[in-house]
Amino acid sequence: MIKEQDPMTGMKGLQDAILNGYAMDRVVSGTAKDGVRFCSDVGGKRLTYATIKRKKVQSYIAFSAGDGLHKNEICFGIFYAVPVKMRGKKLMEQLYSIAVKDMKNSLNKNFYVEAIVDQNNSASNHVAKKLFGPVQKSSIDQLSGEPVNAYFKLCIS
Repeated sequence: MIKEQDPMTGMKGLQDAILNGYAMDRVVSGTAKDGVRFCSDVGGKRLTYATIKRKKVQSYIAFSAGDGLHKNEICFGIFYAVPVKMRGKKLMEQLYSIAVKDMKNSLNKNFYVEAIVDQNNSASNHVAKKLFGPVQKSSIDQLSGEPVNAYFKLCIS
């Protein structure tokens, strides 16, 4: 995976922004201090959700609203990260559930979520299997040249 594709880069950027006073658009669950927050950036093409406690990002998801369709439904690419110290606490599963529920309410239409995961990233593949089920396709990533697994899930509003 190249640096620009790495969700840890996005999570670290958000962490730096939070520490420097960046306020995300709205609270989705919990409170502004300790809860799940949302922001939309890149002209609305990226939807970011993060669990933040005492100005520390605990889990991070960015949905990329590219121009793609999967089986004639909108398809969001998903990028997710959890700091190493926070792993194994089901934080990603909790954040994903809250984020998808919020997106269903906001979009009011069905959509797919797609995760493309490096085959050698066992932690990320483990999370993807929990969220999406088994690998649906394997291929080579065009940017990195690395083997990847593709996972898809239909989210019905």
